[in-house]
Amino acid sequence: MRILKYIAIASAVLFLSACSDGPDVGNSPYPATELIADPPVVIGHVIKVLEEKQALVVVERITKEQALEIDYQSYELPTATFFSNGTRFEKGFKEGDKVAVWKFDEGPEMAGVVAERIVLLEE
Repeated sequence: MRILKYIAIASAVLFLSACSDGPDVGNSPYPATELIADPPVVIGHVIKVLEEKQALVVVERITKEQALEIDYQSYELPTATFFSNGTRFEKGFKEGDKVAVWKFDEGPEMAGVVAERIVLLEE
C-alpha cells in the first residue's frame, strides 16, 4: 500500500510539472528577446550626423577611415539619409560609426526616410 502511495505522489508531481508553462518572461529581470528577421536596408558608415535635423547620412561599402575623410556635401556616390522618428540621438552616433538601419516604409529612394531601427555595429 505504501508503494502505491509513493507511485501516486510521483505521478501527480510529474503530471503537474508537465502541465506547467515555460519560463515566465514577465517576471524575468531581463527584457524579452526581440527577434528581427528582416535584413537591414543599409549597413554602412556614418559620414555625417545632423543633430539639428536628427538625421544620419550613411554610405555603404567604405571603410571607417574613408568615412572620416568624406565631405558629405561634395560626395558624389550614393548616400542614404535616415531621420529619427522622435528619438533624439545627440552624442549617440558620430562620424565613422558603422551602423545597420531599418526603415519604416519602402520608398522610391533611400534619401529622407524615417528610420525604424538604427543599430550601432562598430564605433
